[in-house]
Amino acid sequence: MLTATAGNGGSAVVPPSSGGSGKSTTVFLDAVPKILNEVPRTRFVFVGDGELREPLKSQTERLHIAHAVHFVGYRRDLPRIYASLDLVVLPSLNEGLPTVLIEAVTAGCYVVATDVGSVGDLIRTEDGGILIPPGSPETLAKAVIRSLKEGRIPTEREQRRVLQKYSVDRLIEDMDGLYRMLWGKRTTQ
Repeated sequence: MLTATAGNGGSAVVPPSSGGSGKSTTVFLDAVPKILNEVPRTRFVFVGDGELREPLKSQTERLHIAHAVHFVGYRRDLPRIYASLDLVVLPSLNEGLPTVLIEAVTAGCYVVATDVGSVGDLIRTEDGGILIPPGSPETLAKAVIRSLKEGRIPTEREQRRVLQKYSVDRLIEDMDGLYRMLWGKRTTQ
């Protein structure tokens, strides 16, 4: 996960790709110079670790943004991190239903995410975030800049909707219903 902190307290989180190519994270890093041009005091912090750490560090040096990007490794205090953020960025090329976005919105962090997989089911309106097409550093930068400059946060209504729809209790209820339906089909065959 990557966090970004602007000088005015604005911030963003970008989870790096756990896949082999890491293209979504490199797309984000390609957007960082554009973000820094508009919001120069922004700082980005990768939270998490993996095989992409060194190549990503090298990319920050090539782009001359290493001064603004920090890699802090794996962290267990995600609630504390979310509490200090305003923006979460998920630049995925493909995705299921990302837990990071559920956690972010319910913690009060605005979201910029690519409209892939089930992300659009979670972020349905600009009340919770901005959806963009995948793969474009320019589009990603514009959405991040807009969100940081406008100080966007999810509405309380959107936070409640996401919490209600994606809570553990709701998941258990849905799984119970699915198992009961499948069991019923099995016993009637």
